[in-house]
Amino acid sequence: MTSPSEPLPALHMALLDGHAVTALFVDLLALTEVLEVVLKGGPQQYALTHPVTLERAQGMFQRGEVVGLQVRYRHDARAWCDTLLRTPDGVRLVRVADVGGHP
Repeated sequence: MTSPSEPLPALHMALLDGHAVTALFVDLLALTEVLEVVLKGGPQQYALTHPVTLERAQGMFQRGEVVGLQVRYRHDARAWCDTLLRTPDGVRLVRVADVGGHP
């Protein structure tokens, strides 16, 4: 966690359609080192803690088997965390620099 004197990491948000979600997964698979994937099964469920590959998570998300997922990854020597959540209007993407210090 950052200390009170440190600036918060940059936060980016977007609403994605199905094509943009597919393109995001293609980019994550081709251009990043995936560190962790966490699935959110439903609105009232805790995140699923068993390990899952990004490919499997993509399939589950696109088939509607999970409502959300979080992907921690490294790109250009920097750690990032993308959170995807299905909404009535599309898929909300929240991207933040991962200050949690994943190795």
